[in-house]
Amino acid sequence: MSGERILPSVWIPAAGVVVAAVARFALPLEPEDPFRSSLIALPLIVTALVALGNWAIASGGQPTSPRTVLFEWASLALLILVALARKGLGLLGNPAVLDGVIAAGFLLLLGHRTARILMALRPTLEQGGHKKPAIAFFYLPFVVYLAILPWSSLQHPPDGDEPHYLLLTHSLAYDLETDLANNYVQGDSLAFMSRRLEAQLGDPVGPNGEQYSRHNVLLPLVLAPAYRLAGLAGALVVMAALTAALVWATLYLAMAYRLWNPAGTLSAYAILAFTAPLLLYSYQVWVEVPAALLTAIALVHIRHMADKKAPGFTTWVRIGLPILVLPLLKIRFVLLAGSLVALASWYAGGRRARRRTAILLATLGGVTISILLFNRIFFQNPLKYHDIDGLRAYAQSPVIYLQGFLGLFYDCAFGIFAYAPIWLLVVPAALLLLRRHTRVLIDSLFVVVPYLLLVAPRGEWFGGWSPPFRYGIIALPFLALWLMPLLSDRTRGGRQFLIAGLAAATVALTLVWIVEPGWTYNLAHGRSHLLDYLSSALRADTARFFPSSTRPRLATWIWPLFTIPTVCLLWWVPKRGTRTGAVLGLCSALLVPALVASGSQKRHTSLVEFEDPWIQPTGGEVHPELWVIYRPRYRGGWTLPAGKSVSIPVVPGGTRLDLIVELKEPMPLMGPAVLEVRSGQQNLKRRPLQAEGRWRRIRVADLPWDGDEPMVVAIRRRGSAPKPEVVLDRAWLDWRDGASPSPATIP
Repeated sequence: MSGERILPSVWIPAAGVVVAAVARFALPLEPEDPFRSSLIALPLIVTALVALGNWAIASGGQPTSPRTVLFEWASLALLILVALARKGLGLLGNPAVLDGVIAAGFLLLLGHRTARILMALRPTLEQGGHKKPAIAFFYLPFVVYLAILPWSSLQHPPDGDEPHYLLLTHSLAYDLETDLANNYVQGDSLAFMSRRLEAQLGDPVGPNGEQYSRHNVLLPLVLAPAYRLAGLAGALVVMAALTAALVWATLYLAMAYRLWNPAGTLSAYAILAFTAPLLLYSYQVWVEVPAALLTAIALVHIRHMADKKAPGFTTWVRIGLPILVLPLLKIRFVLLAGSLVALASWYAGGRRARRRTAILLATLGGVTISILLFNRIFFQNPLKYHDIDGLRAYAQSPVIYLQGFLGLFYDCAFGIFAYAPIWLLVVPAALLLLRRHTRVLIDSLFVVVPYLLLVAPRGEWFGGWSPPFRYGIIALPFLALWLMPLLSDRTRGGRQFLIAGLAAATVALTLVWIVEPGWTYNLAHGRSHLLDYLSSALRADTARFFPSSTRPRLATWIWPLFTIPTVCLLWWVPKRGTRTGAVLGLCSALLVPALVASGSQKRHTSLVEFEDPWIQPTGGEVHPELWVIYRPRYRGGWTLPAGKSVSIPVVPGGTRLDLIVELKEPMPLMGPAVLEVRSGQQNLKRRPLQAEGRWRRIRVADLPWDGDEPMVVAIRRRGSAPKPEVVLDRAWLDWRDGASPSPATIP
């Protein structure tokens, strides 16, 4: 069969459209029901998957067995019936939890069908001889993204910078202008979210009261036509299409680098398309996805140019256009554009080609200068709301660089490994590339590293209030390329152990992120929503076992030092036991959460962060305030007023302890206070606090402890002073047995 063909059976998607139209009016669900929009779209998704499966079979793929197909249809029917009748079944428990379980069932069924189609598509990779990947490799992730879009967008409405991009899109679609003053007054943001939007800090104001957005207009221009036709849903469908195009372009890039082993290519394709973080960006509006797409397209044509003896003008246009568009998305992407121009110059052969590279570089410089001048005129700042000090990455210490780089990968709230552990395989993949595919590794690092050197040492290296790995999305296509040679050989026992264990953990976490999409947005306080949930349920500190670069702790450094050599050794050393390795990997994925839960409840308490959810306060509030900008610059803590206390369910490590509490004294106008430490209701020690408003450490030595009661830290008013407030940051507990004081071992 030919490589590029039109997907057959137009009547199948047409039937889906008809059924979806009928479901829109016939479904017995209330408009606010979380499953209504998903069930309306379900016929479209099912028929699209059926059409893709038929195409894959017609291309030489293995059809799914009738029993498996029957099981899928029966499961789908059961899930639909439960979703429709769940309120009338009288099921006990939290309705939101029940909805989440049903949604997870739909997701598992979607994942199973997607996996079957992927296996059927493998022959299209094995046939070879194609200049481009089959269009089915675009449609498959696109359909999956459309399947999760109704649920995810309803559970977590636009957030972060998204609403501001959408309001600019709304203004372009309806007013054909970028002045947002009337849109703020009219509350046009209510068209796509439940609250009225206000201008962001740093948004420019015109001489006549015009209100502009600090965000570039290019992405809203792309979204505006679809938004005008279908509102928020239209804009999100376009973003899903751009995300699917990025996955397809990554396959195209693999062909350009001749990384075309079917097993490895298909596995890396699945990891890129159907796991976090890219899956989480498919239904959201962020410029990083189109920027990664433009980068991949430009690099594809740069590689094609390298294969030609005399690249023509058309080739240079295909290279130049995506490069010149990158700074128009965001000015920081000029670093990516510059790296791509330098790489094109390296690959260009002959004097004429190098002359065209110089012209492209000059054009890029002109575009960049024009953007800076425009910003200077309209924003009074060439960098809009940033200052020049933010670009002085060279002034940062190596530790700051290391924290940022490690955070992008390991941070429990923002790192890619925390959201999809399967990406840990890039560690041995990088070593393999050094031996076999050096060019892929060099080109990847050449393009991405200058950009990461800018963002890694920033105070908000994690991307601010955004989904995980925001600034690293640019690198995702390259990381997928790294995985392709590695995953082409998975026959050894250690490799099966790693793949099975990491894949099982990734599947479980992916279900969580889609069912609870709000959990992918985290404050920069060293924890995540998932860890907070576990800590609250266990009444124990689970966050201390996981790395954080926003609140560095011992685990921040232990995890990289342990996982990097361990993953590499497991990949190459064990040569036998393929089946046993896979079983052990699955068992390990189930065992690790149990070990974390057990360890957090049994290991003695040595450090307490007072703002953590396992601490139970009777009053007060988190410090600094919840939505403060650049949170990592501040000490995290809990503001505790006089008369209130915090209860700490400590796990004792001895019969006596020394306690050090790091706190901020009351401000002078509040008056002095007293720090009181109790074991349940029994007073142990008191320490006076001056009203000087400074940070200090209070040492309370040689406290007896019987282990039956929680530790209570309270603030009392001292004398006739007004009601003082104390900010409690953290406490260190040094345990011992016996009555003799121990030497100071706490920092």
